[in-house]
Amino acid sequence: MARSRTSTRRQWLRRGTSLGLVGLAGCLNPFADSTGIEFPPGLTSDGVDDPDALLEAHGEAVTATSFTGEYDRQLSVDVPEVDDSRESPVTMDAFDIRAEPSAERVVRSRRGGGPTPSLERVIYIDGDYRATDHPGPLTQGSAESLIEDSLEPIGDWLLEAVAEYRGTRSNETGPLHEYRLSGIDSERIPREFPDGETDGDGLVLVDEKGRIHRYRTTQSGQNDEIAMELGIEFEFGRFGETTVEEPAGVEAVGPDGYQVIEPGTRIELEAQTTDWVGIAPSKIEGFENPPFALEAGESYEIGWAAGDGGTHNLEIVDADGTVVGDLATKRIHGRDGERWFEFTATEEMAAYSCGPDGTTGTIAVY
Repeated sequence: MARSRTSTRRQWLRRGTSLGLVGLAGCLNPFADSTGIEFPPGLTSDGVDDPDALLEAHGEAVTATSFTGEYDRQLSVDVPEVDDSRESPVTMDAFDIRAEPSAERVVRSRRGGGPTPSLERVIYIDGDYRATDHPGPLTQGSAESLIEDSLEPIGDWLLEAVAEYRGTRSNETGPLHEYRLSGIDSERIPREFPDGETDGDGLVLVDEKGRIHRYRTTQSGQNDEIAMELGIEFEFGRFGETTVEEPAGVEAVGPDGYQVIEPGTRIELEAQTTDWVGIAPSKIEGFENPPFALEAGESYEIGWAAGDGGTHNLEIVDADGTVVGDLATKRIHGRDGERWFEFTATEEMAAYSCGPDGTTGTIAVY
């Protein structure tokens, strides 16, 4: 079957736009090209000779002001004898970030990855205030930690790659060094390419401060008989022009990073063979084994209905898996029936669980 190249969601839309060619020039000295733009740490006319130095310079320069960032990683596969197998690339990981580091304010919207590729999760941090639209847990404790976590994927792809210096381009911020990428360091090729060999193309655009304005590459290779193509792109911009506002739909998280279920709420779940599925309240709707935080000493009601016809019950257990008090329902077999009980949250509670199949969701009581 003939292979067709698949572009990522953003990957080639802006190719050749907003960036105009200024000129291709050689290097006159180790620190500047013929246009006078200096090389930042880690870059020379020979290529990216010290990725760690460039990453450090990028991090320091980007976080010295406000900025926006976009990251996208997608994988396409070509399975022999399967028609159109490359037409729908899978989003492995993608996010957008807006940050005002000096104000300790940042918002990140992340999607893709994990067992639910379409899953979206928004995190908002404003100083000590943290909020999300995902039931949790939220592991980033500060704007700084969320920014660092968002910059980290760059280190996986700014590799000791084959990088040919192409001269300079410019955008609205000024001149940029351009490097053409043709390969990935075989020691860092991800598990998608276990043979450690790829055929790639791409570019890196960096200013004299070390800010990476754009990185994109496609890498094609084989995994046994399956042809695979990995597309990576990240881009930074709007330096010093970005403001961050709290997005709609996010709710404050508790001390353990979980969204708090308000006292008196009915918590409704559906029992499946391998997962509890959240039904209500809306903040857990549709999530598998949704974790949540409860306030100690407050009353709640929790209930469930069998969704797949298996045998299930619902128990609230402690950290050792022991049922707390008598907080366990009788078992139901089949699709009909539901069970509810009221309880008061106590600090010994650690999870809700199904006795027959062991399916568990986390409870944090504060």
